[in-house]
Amino acid sequence: VKVAIDGLIRTAFNTHNRKDTLTVYLARSVSPFNFIDTSTNVIDSITLSAVFSFRNTVNGTYYIVLKHHNSLETWSKAGGEYFEVGNIYNYDFTSSPSMAYGNNLVLKGSVYCIYSGDVNQDYIIDISDLSDVDNDVYNYASGFLATDLNGDYVVEGRDMTIIDNNRNVFVRSPVLFGD
Repeated sequence: VKVAIDGLIRTAFNTHNRKDTLTVYLARSVSPFNFIDTSTNVIDSITLSAVFSFRNTVNGTYYIVLKHHNSLETWSKAGGEYFEVGNIYNYDFTSSPSMAYGNNLVLKGSVYCIYSGDVNQDYIIDISDLSDVDNDVYNYASGFLATDLNGDYVVEGRDMTIIDNNRNVFVRSPVLFGD
């Protein structure tokens, strides 16, 4: 899977500020869209890619679901992707907004990214996320925190800018909200 994360992307180089962990789920392509399998790996900061292995699936059509600790849950394009057990597949979320369900990606430089800012993981980037970031800015918070959107281990004004931009365009998970 190739994926760029909005807050981590360095647009001049199309790389991330750091490596970061991503969990990928395979979900059934029909309601109730149950998760069938999961895999976690570290996204390389240069290639924006990682290998995810799924061992509990059968041949079928699945959505690829991305979960990151401070980004909006993002699903692959409508209808899902067909998988056969034992085959190797590549899926590139960075190439086009249509690679995500509801075109739910943001263009940064020349790559499409998943949205950063869902720090409380409630499937929408809103005032509650902004409040969490604002509180950590006020308290000079640092470390590996969900409110550190740009990955520099300090919660400050650049993180506020990222979340404020995404909150202002009412970003939410189109799969879960029926968009």
